[in-house]
Amino acid sequence: CGLLVRAKYAEKLKTVPKYSTDLITFVQGGGTIATLLSQVMAAFIIQNYGTRYVFACCVIPAILPLYPVAVNLLQEEPMPNAPCCGIARKTLKHGSKYFYLCIFMGFLALCLMILGMFPNSLLRCILGLIASASLAVGFILLTPGMIAKVAIFFLSVCICSLSNSGAEYYFYTDTPEQYPEGPHFSAWFYLTARSFVRSSCLFIGMWAFNKYLRNCKYKLAYLIGIGSTMTVRFVRLLIFSRWNIRLGLRDDVFCLVLDALGAMFGELIMLPNQILMSHLCPKGLESTMFACMAGAFTMGGQVGTFLGAYLLKRLGVEPQGGLNESRQFDNLWIAEVISAVACIPPLLMMLAILPDKTPSERIILEDDDTQNDDEEEKENG
Repeated sequence: CGLLVRAKYAEKLKTVPKYSTDLITFVQGGGTIATLLSQVMAAFIIQNYGTRYVFACCVIPAILPLYPVAVNLLQEEPMPNAPCCGIARKTLKHGSKYFYLCIFMGFLALCLMILGMFPNSLLRCILGLIASASLAVGFILLTPGMIAKVAIFFLSVCICSLSNSGAEYYFYTDTPEQYPEGPHFSAWFYLTARSFVRSSCLFIGMWAFNKYLRNCKYKLAYLIGIGSTMTVRFVRLLIFSRWNIRLGLRDDVFCLVLDALGAMFGELIMLPNQILMSHLCPKGLESTMFACMAGAFTMGGQVGTFLGAYLLKRLGVEPQGGLNESRQFDNLWIAEVISAVACIPPLLMMLAILPDKTPSERIILEDDDTQNDDEEEKENG
Protein backbone atom coordinates (compact mmCIF):
# COMPACT_ATOMS: atom_id res chain seq x y z
CA CYS A 1 0.00 0.00 0.00
CA GLY A 2 2.84 2.38 0.88
CA LEU A 3 4.54 1.79 -2.47
CA LEU A 4 1.32 2.54 -4.37
CA VAL A 5 0.81 5.80 -2.46
CA ARG A 6 4.39 6.89 -3.13
CA ALA A 7 3.99 5.97 -6.78
CA LYS A 8 0.89 8.14 -7.04
CA TYR A 9 2.42 11.25 -5.54
CA ALA A 10 5.57 10.69 -7.63
CA GLU A 11 3.35 10.69 -10.71
CA LYS A 12 1.68 13.95 -9.64
CA LEU A 13 4.93 15.52 -8.51
CA LYS A 14 6.54 15.23 -11.94
CA THR A 15 3.67 17.13 -13.55
CA VAL A 16 4.06 20.12 -11.20
CA PRO A 17 7.67 20.00 -9.95
CA LYS A 18 7.54 23.48 -8.39
CA TYR A 19 5.18 22.10 -5.71
CA SER A 20 7.42 19.11 -4.92
CA THR A 21 8.37 20.29 -1.46
CA ASP A 22 4.80 21.21 -0.54
CA LEU A 23 3.43 17.85 -1.66
CA ILE A 24 6.06 15.74 0.10
CA THR A 25 5.77 17.83 3.27
CA PHE A 26 1.99 17.38 3.24
CA VAL A 27 2.31 13.61 2.86
CA GLN A 28 5.04 13.29 5.48
CA GLY A 29 3.13 15.54 7.87
CA GLY A 30 -0.02 13.46 7.59
CA GLY A 31 1.94 10.29 8.23
CA THR A 32 3.61 11.84 11.28
CA ILE A 33 0.24 12.89 12.74
CA ALA A 34 -1.02 9.34 12.31
CA THR A 35 2.13 8.02 13.99
CA LEU A 36 1.65 10.33 16.98
CA LEU A 37 -1.98 9.28 17.38
CA SER A 38 -1.06 5.61 17.17
CA GLN A 39 1.68 5.99 19.79
CA VAL A 40 -0.66 7.72 22.23
CA MET A 41 -3.47 5.21 21.66
CA ALA A 42 -1.15 2.20 21.87
CA ALA A 43 0.37 3.41 25.14
CA PHE A 44 -3.08 3.99 26.65
CA ILE A 45 -4.48 0.64 25.51
CA ILE A 46 -1.43 -1.34 26.66
CA GLN A 47 -1.42 0.31 30.06
CA ASN A 48 -5.12 -0.16 30.70
CA TYR A 49 -6.16 -3.24 28.73
CA GLY A 50 -3.04 -5.16 27.69
CA THR A 51 -1.14 -5.77 24.48
CA ARG A 52 -3.70 -8.09 22.88
CA TYR A 53 -6.28 -5.31 22.47
CA VAL A 54 -3.83 -3.21 20.45
CA PHE A 55 -4.05 -5.69 17.59
CA ALA A 56 -7.84 -5.72 17.80
CA CYS A 57 -7.97 -1.92 17.56
CA CYS A 58 -5.77 -1.99 14.46
CA VAL A 59 -8.50 -3.64 12.40
CA ILE A 60 -10.51 -0.44 11.88
CA PRO A 61 -7.58 1.76 10.69
CA ALA A 62 -6.44 -1.08 8.46
CA ILE A 63 -9.65 -1.05 6.41
CA LEU A 64 -9.91 2.75 6.11
CA PRO A 65 -7.71 2.92 2.95
CA LEU A 66 -10.37 0.92 1.10
CA TYR A 67 -12.65 3.95 0.93
CA PRO A 68 -10.39 6.33 -1.08
CA VAL A 69 -9.59 3.46 -3.44
CA ALA A 70 -13.26 2.57 -3.90
CA VAL A 71 -14.33 6.14 -4.73
CA ASN A 72 -11.21 6.70 -6.88
CA LEU A 73 -9.72 9.54 -4.87
CA LEU A 74 -6.41 8.46 -6.42
CA GLN A 75 -7.82 9.75 -9.73
CA GLU A 76 -7.00 6.69 -11.78
CA GLU A 77 -8.00 7.21 -15.41
CA PRO A 78 -10.13 4.43 -16.96
CA MET A 79 -8.92 2.90 -20.24
CA PRO A 80 -12.01 1.12 -21.62
CA ASN A 81 -10.73 0.68 -25.18
CA ALA A 82 -7.19 -0.38 -24.35
CA PRO A 83 -6.43 -4.10 -24.63
CA CYS A 84 -5.16 -5.49 -21.33
CA CYS A 85 -2.55 -7.66 -23.02
CA GLY A 86 -1.19 -4.65 -24.88
CA ILE A 87 -0.79 -2.70 -21.67
CA ALA A 88 0.91 -5.66 -20.02
CA ARG A 89 3.34 -6.13 -22.93
CA LYS A 90 4.20 -2.43 -22.95
CA THR A 91 4.77 -2.38 -19.20
CA LEU A 92 6.89 -5.53 -19.36
CA LYS A 93 8.93 -4.09 -22.22
CA HIS A 94 9.60 -0.82 -20.41
CA GLY A 95 10.16 -2.29 -16.98
CA SER A 96 11.88 -5.59 -17.68
CA LYS A 97 15.25 -4.39 -16.38
CA TYR A 98 13.69 -3.04 -13.19
CA PHE A 99 11.82 -6.32 -12.76
CA TYR A 100 15.07 -8.27 -13.05
CA LEU A 101 16.66 -5.90 -10.56
CA CYS A 102 13.85 -6.55 -8.06
CA ILE A 103 14.32 -10.32 -8.46
CA PHE A 104 18.06 -9.95 -7.90
CA MET A 105 17.43 -7.72 -4.90
CA GLY A 106 15.04 -10.28 -3.42
CA PHE A 107 17.74 -12.94 -3.76
CA LEU A 108 20.26 -10.71 -1.98
CA ALA A 109 17.72 -9.94 0.76
CA LEU A 110 17.22 -13.68 1.31
CA CYS A 111 20.99 -14.10 1.58
CA LEU A 112 21.19 -11.30 4.15
CA MET A 113 18.42 -12.92 6.17
CA ILE A 114 20.42 -16.15 6.27
CA LEU A 115 23.58 -14.19 7.13
CA GLY A 116 21.84 -12.78 10.19
CA MET A 117 21.83 -16.29 11.66
CA PHE A 118 25.63 -16.62 11.45
CA PRO A 119 27.40 -16.23 14.82
CA ASN A 120 30.58 -14.87 13.20
CA SER A 121 30.10 -11.09 13.08
CA LEU A 122 33.14 -10.51 10.86
CA LEU A 123 31.84 -12.97 8.27
CA ARG A 124 28.45 -11.21 8.32
CA CYS A 125 30.15 -7.88 7.62
CA ILE A 126 32.27 -9.19 4.76
CA LEU A 127 29.43 -11.03 3.02
CA GLY A 128 27.08 -8.10 3.65
CA LEU A 129 29.49 -5.70 1.94
CA ILE A 130 29.83 -8.13 -0.97
CA ALA A 131 26.04 -8.24 -1.30
CA SER A 132 25.89 -4.43 -1.23
CA ALA A 133 28.57 -4.19 -3.92
CA SER A 134 26.61 -6.70 -6.03
CA LEU A 135 23.47 -4.60 -5.68
CA ALA A 136 25.40 -1.51 -6.74
CA VAL A 137 26.60 -3.34 -9.86
CA GLY A 138 23.03 -4.39 -10.56
CA PHE A 139 21.86 -0.78 -10.48
CA ILE A 140 24.71 0.25 -12.78
CA LEU A 141 23.90 -2.44 -15.34
CA LEU A 142 20.10 -2.29 -15.29
CA THR A 143 19.11 1.33 -14.61
CA PRO A 144 19.90 4.73 -16.16
CA GLY A 145 23.08 6.40 -14.97
CA MET A 146 21.50 9.01 -12.70
CA ILE A 147 19.25 6.44 -10.98
CA ALA A 148 22.25 4.16 -10.39
CA LYS A 149 24.30 7.00 -8.90
CA VAL A 150 21.54 8.08 -6.52
CA ALA A 151 20.79 4.48 -5.48
CA ILE A 152 24.48 3.89 -4.71
CA PHE A 153 24.51 7.11 -2.68
CA PHE A 154 21.46 6.00 -0.67
CA LEU A 155 23.04 2.57 -0.17
CA SER A 156 26.27 4.15 1.08
CA VAL A 157 24.48 6.50 3.48
CA CYS A 158 22.66 3.58 5.11
CA ILE A 159 25.77 1.40 5.30
CA CYS A 160 27.72 4.21 6.98
CA SER A 161 24.92 4.76 9.53
CA LEU A 162 26.43 2.31 12.00
CA SER A 163 23.91 1.10 14.57
CA ASN A 164 24.71 0.90 18.29
CA SER A 165 21.08 0.33 19.28
CA GLY A 166 21.67 -3.07 20.87
CA ALA A 167 24.11 -1.70 23.43
CA GLU A 168 22.19 1.55 23.84
CA TYR A 169 19.11 -0.28 25.09
CA TYR A 170 21.00 -1.81 28.00
CA PHE A 171 22.92 1.42 28.62
CA TYR A 172 19.70 3.38 29.11
CA THR A 173 17.52 0.77 30.84
CA ASP A 174 19.88 -1.23 33.08
CA THR A 175 18.90 -1.07 36.75
CA PRO A 176 21.22 0.27 39.49
CA GLU A 177 22.22 -3.31 40.27
CA GLN A 178 23.21 -3.90 36.65
CA TYR A 179 24.83 -0.55 35.82
CA PRO A 180 25.16 1.74 38.87
CA GLU A 181 26.41 4.72 36.86
CA GLY A 182 23.71 4.49 34.17
CA PRO A 183 20.67 6.66 33.41
CA HIS A 184 18.24 3.94 34.64
CA PHE A 185 15.40 4.91 32.31
CA SER A 186 12.13 3.06 32.61
CA ALA A 187 10.88 1.05 29.64
CA TRP A 188 8.03 3.54 29.20
CA PHE A 189 10.41 6.50 29.01
CA TYR A 190 12.86 4.74 26.70
CA LEU A 191 10.24 3.48 24.25
CA THR A 192 7.18 5.71 24.49
CA ALA A 193 8.35 9.12 25.71
CA ARG A 194 11.38 9.25 23.42
CA SER A 195 9.37 8.06 20.41
CA PHE A 196 6.71 10.71 21.07
CA VAL A 197 9.32 13.48 21.29
CA ARG A 198 11.02 12.33 18.09
CA SER A 199 7.74 12.14 16.17
CA SER A 200 6.64 15.57 17.44
CA CYS A 201 9.89 17.23 16.42
CA LEU A 202 9.64 15.88 12.88
CA PHE A 203 7.24 18.75 12.19
CA ILE A 204 9.98 21.26 13.00
CA GLY A 205 12.28 19.56 10.50
CA MET A 206 9.54 19.65 7.84
CA TRP A 207 8.87 23.32 8.51
CA ALA A 208 12.58 24.19 8.39
CA PHE A 209 13.10 22.38 5.09
CA ASN A 210 9.99 23.88 3.52
CA LYS A 211 10.91 27.36 4.75
CA TYR A 212 14.66 27.58 4.20
CA LEU A 213 15.87 24.70 1.99
CA ARG A 214 13.14 24.26 -0.61
CA ASN A 215 15.10 26.29 -3.20
CA CYS A 216 18.53 24.95 -2.27
CA LYS A 217 20.44 22.47 -4.38
CA TYR A 218 20.27 18.83 -3.30
CA LYS A 219 23.96 18.89 -2.41
CA LEU A 220 23.53 21.77 0.03
CA ALA A 221 20.42 20.21 1.59
CA TYR A 222 22.21 16.90 2.18
CA LEU A 223 25.31 18.70 3.44
CA ILE A 224 23.23 20.46 6.10
CA GLY A 225 21.20 17.35 6.99
CA ILE A 226 24.06 14.84 7.17
CA GLY A 227 26.45 17.35 8.75
CA SER A 228 23.93 18.22 11.46
CA THR A 229 23.21 14.56 12.13
CA MET A 230 26.94 13.89 12.46
CA THR A 231 27.23 16.76 14.95
CA VAL A 232 24.43 15.30 17.09
CA ARG A 233 26.21 11.95 17.15
CA PHE A 234 29.38 13.65 18.35
CA VAL A 235 27.44 15.37 21.15
CA ARG A 236 25.86 12.05 22.14
CA LEU A 237 29.26 10.79 23.29
CA LEU A 238 28.85 13.07 26.33
CA ILE A 239 26.07 10.89 27.70
CA PHE A 240 27.84 7.64 26.82
CA SER A 241 31.03 8.82 28.53
CA ARG A 242 28.91 10.17 31.45
CA TRP A 243 30.44 13.62 31.02
CA ASN A 244 26.97 15.12 31.00
CA ILE A 245 26.68 14.33 34.73
CA ARG A 246 29.94 16.15 35.41
CA LEU A 247 28.60 19.11 33.45
CA GLY A 248 25.37 19.11 35.46
CA LEU A 249 23.13 17.90 32.58
CA ARG A 250 20.35 15.52 33.60
CA ASP A 251 20.20 12.26 31.67
CA ASP A 252 16.49 12.41 30.81
CA VAL A 253 16.48 16.05 29.66
CA PHE A 254 19.76 15.72 27.73
CA CYS A 255 18.55 12.54 26.02
CA LEU A 256 15.24 14.10 24.97
CA VAL A 257 17.00 17.19 23.58
CA LEU A 258 19.32 15.00 21.51
CA ASP A 259 16.36 12.93 20.31
CA ALA A 260 14.56 16.09 19.25
CA LEU A 261 17.58 17.43 17.36
CA GLY A 262 18.23 14.06 15.74
CA ALA A 263 14.64 13.84 14.52
CA MET A 264 14.67 17.39 13.12
CA PHE A 265 17.96 16.95 11.29
CA GLY A 266 16.99 13.48 10.11
CA GLU A 267 13.93 14.98 8.43
CA LEU A 268 16.26 17.30 6.48
CA ILE A 269 17.64 14.11 4.92
CA MET A 270 14.36 12.23 4.52
CA LEU A 271 12.48 14.95 2.64
CA PRO A 272 15.07 15.40 -0.16
CA ASN A 273 15.28 11.59 -0.32
CA GLN A 274 11.56 11.36 -1.10
CA ILE A 275 11.62 14.26 -3.57
CA LEU A 276 14.69 12.99 -5.41
CA MET A 277 13.30 9.47 -5.71
CA SER A 278 10.00 10.82 -7.01
CA HIS A 279 11.74 12.84 -9.74
CA LEU A 280 13.82 9.84 -10.79
CA CYS A 281 10.88 7.44 -11.24
CA PRO A 282 10.43 6.44 -14.92
CA LYS A 283 6.95 7.02 -16.28
CA GLY A 284 4.62 4.13 -15.53
CA LEU A 285 7.16 2.41 -13.27
CA GLU A 286 6.84 4.53 -10.15
CA SER A 287 5.94 1.66 -7.80
CA THR A 288 8.72 -0.54 -9.14
CA MET A 289 11.27 2.25 -8.83
CA PHE A 290 10.27 3.01 -5.26
CA ALA A 291 10.55 -0.72 -4.48
CA CYS A 292 14.09 -0.77 -5.87
CA MET A 293 15.11 2.31 -3.88
CA ALA A 294 13.45 0.94 -0.73
CA GLY A 295 15.44 -2.24 -1.23
CA ALA A 296 18.66 -0.23 -1.39
CA PHE A 297 17.74 1.54 1.85
CA THR A 298 16.84 -1.74 3.59
CA MET A 299 19.95 -3.59 2.48
CA GLY A 300 22.21 -0.69 3.39
CA GLY A 301 20.57 -0.43 6.81
CA GLN A 302 21.02 -4.16 7.43
CA VAL A 303 24.71 -4.04 6.50
CA GLY A 304 25.10 -0.97 8.72
CA THR A 305 23.65 -3.05 11.56
CA PHE A 306 26.17 -5.83 10.86
CA LEU A 307 29.05 -3.33 10.90
CA GLY A 308 27.79 -1.70 14.09
CA ALA A 309 27.52 -5.07 15.84
CA TYR A 310 31.05 -6.01 14.79
CA LEU A 311 32.37 -2.65 16.00
CA LEU A 312 30.75 -3.12 19.41
CA LYS A 313 32.22 -6.61 19.69
CA ARG A 314 35.71 -5.40 18.84
CA LEU A 315 35.42 -2.67 21.48
CA GLY A 316 34.19 -5.11 24.11
CA VAL A 317 30.74 -3.54 24.36
CA GLU A 318 28.54 -6.62 24.82
CA PRO A 319 26.02 -6.00 27.63
CA GLN A 320 23.43 -8.66 28.34
CA GLY A 321 21.46 -7.18 31.22
CA GLY A 322 23.48 -8.99 33.88
CA LEU A 323 24.60 -7.76 37.28
CA ASN A 324 27.55 -5.38 37.58
CA GLU A 325 28.20 -4.93 33.85
CA SER A 326 29.52 -1.36 34.04
CA ARG A 327 32.73 -2.33 32.26
CA GLN A 328 30.72 -3.33 29.21
CA PHE A 329 29.96 0.36 28.55
CA ASP A 330 33.49 1.75 28.98
CA ASN A 331 34.09 1.98 25.22
CA LEU A 332 30.57 2.77 24.06
CA TRP A 333 31.53 6.42 23.57
CA ILE A 334 34.31 5.31 21.20
CA ALA A 335 31.76 3.43 19.11
CA GLU A 336 29.66 6.61 18.94
CA VAL A 337 32.66 8.65 17.75
CA ILE A 338 33.43 6.11 15.01
CA SER A 339 29.76 6.09 14.00
CA ALA A 340 29.83 9.89 13.68
CA VAL A 341 33.03 9.86 11.60
CA ALA A 342 31.46 7.21 9.33
CA CYS A 343 29.09 9.93 8.05
CA ILE A 344 31.97 11.65 6.23
CA PRO A 345 32.34 9.28 3.21
CA PRO A 346 28.73 9.86 2.02
CA LEU A 347 29.33 13.61 2.25
CA LEU A 348 32.33 13.32 -0.07
CA MET A 349 30.50 10.94 -2.42
CA MET A 350 27.56 13.34 -2.59
CA LEU A 351 29.61 16.00 -4.38
CA ALA A 352 30.25 13.74 -7.38
CA ILE A 353 26.95 11.81 -7.51
CA LEU A 354 23.95 14.02 -6.80
CA PRO A 355 22.41 16.15 -9.56
CA ASP A 356 23.09 19.87 -9.48
CA LYS A 357 19.40 20.75 -9.18
CA THR A 358 16.86 21.98 -6.67
CA PRO A 359 13.82 19.97 -5.47
CA SER A 360 11.53 22.11 -7.66
CA GLU A 361 13.40 21.27 -10.88
CA ARG A 362 12.57 18.33 -13.12
CA ILE A 363 15.31 15.74 -13.65
CA ILE A 364 15.68 14.42 -17.21
CA LEU A 365 16.99 10.87 -17.51
CA GLU A 366 18.81 11.03 -20.83
CA ASP A 367 19.46 7.29 -21.05
CA ASP A 368 16.03 6.13 -19.87
CA ASP A 369 14.43 3.62 -22.25
CA THR A 370 10.90 4.47 -21.13
CA GLN A 371 11.26 8.11 -22.14
CA ASN A 372 12.77 7.16 -25.48
CA ASP A 373 9.91 4.73 -26.19
CA ASP A 374 7.30 7.37 -25.28
CA GLU A 375 8.93 9.83 -27.67
CA GLU A 376 8.89 7.24 -30.47
CA GLU A 377 5.18 6.55 -29.90
CA LYS A 378 4.38 10.27 -30.10
CA GLU A 379 6.32 10.58 -33.35
CA ASN A 380 4.51 7.58 -34.83
CA GLY A 381 1.15 9.04 -33.84
